[in-house]
Amino acid sequence: MILYRYLNFGMTRIISKQVLRDFSLFSGLDDQEIASLRAAATIKQYAKGSVILLQGDLGDGLYLVLSGEVKVTILGDDGRELILGFLKTGLSFGETSLFNAQPRYASIVTTAPSKLLVIYRQAFLCCVKHRASLLTRLNDGLCKRLRATGELLADRAFLNAQARISKALLALGEAVGKPDASGNVVISKRPTQKDFAAMAGTTRETVSRVLNDLKRRGLIFGHGRRIVLGKHLRHAHAETEPKMYK
Repeated sequence: MILYRYLNFGMTRIISKQVLRDFSLFSGLDDQEIASLRAAATIKQYAKGSVILLQGDLGDGLYLVLSGEVKVTILGDDGRELILGFLKTGLSFGETSLFNAQPRYASIVTTAPSKLLVIYRQAFLCCVKHRASLLTRLNDGLCKRLRATGELLADRAFLNAQARISKALLALGEAVGKPDASGNVVISKRPTQKDFAAMAGTTRETVSRVLNDLKRRGLIFGHGRRIVLGKHLRHAHAETEPKMYK
């Protein structure tokens, strides 16, 4: 787990080396390289519901989630929302802006009070221009994001609403859930039905119907915003996926 550690002397915050090393992106850096990044990094705090980055704005740097949670979302001209995912402590966003300053393709909004570590583009490039391994790690992360986007498009085209909702539940469990002793995954505070519908590309009514059906079948259970993914949910979902996914 990434721990949020800094020393607060009045208005000056000194970021510890371990804060950076806890992120896999920076785990292999030596002390001098870590020191350069520490000097370039700042910590920002955001209340729940804050817009950190706005779709269409020019990219400016790399953001790392020290605590809290954010959602990655795209708004259509008609006001409809598509949620690409949720990022929790230990994850990052904004990598593409390190290579170019093109407009952001999505907005980033906090879903809980959050603390972020920010390293702006020019400062980052100065720190890593002689560190090819770090750039390779960044490229690996970008490739994973690209694959995830392609899979999302395929889901919209080939999976029905129930399969998309089940898959969104499983993805949410991997992102923010905690396994229990029985092999289930506990999500202490799932997204609202509105947000969940935006994740799965469907309506709130469909989300409600599918969740109730999954509860009836014993694949999920819980009360209110707390939801438990039964250990058989993944198998049940795999049985409904097209052959191209297997």
